[in-house]
Amino acid sequence: MKSKIVDMAEILRDADDRWLEAAFASDAVPDDGFSDGIVRRLRRRVRIRRWSLGVALIVGTLVAARPVVELATLLLRVVGQVAGSLGFEAGDALPSAAMLLWGGALFLVTVFWLRVLDS
Repeated sequence: MKSKIVDMAEILRDADDRWLEAAFASDAVPDDGFSDGIVRRLRRRVRIRRWSLGVALIVGTLVAARPVVELATLLLRVVGQVAGSLGFEAGDALPSAAMLLWGGALFLVTVFWLRVLDS
């Protein structure tokens, strides 16, 4: 059983509707591998972007490592002087510089891997 709307549409079809249907009723246009080429290019671009981001991250880390270590040692000296002026001894309240650097490195690696797993 057909719907009344479909029947009405079939009844109201005129010559123009039939001409348009005939004009657009054609076979698919062959692309001769065009779509596959586009998909290959897009995948290559995605790979290049991912690799370039990773390489840039590694190079940036290598460039910034020395100034970050110098800044950390300077901050540790300043914190040690402030703690010494407040009456704390160096071993009582402050963690060692190696512990701070390893903790920061562990934090950065964890954040990096969480981002990698998320994407």
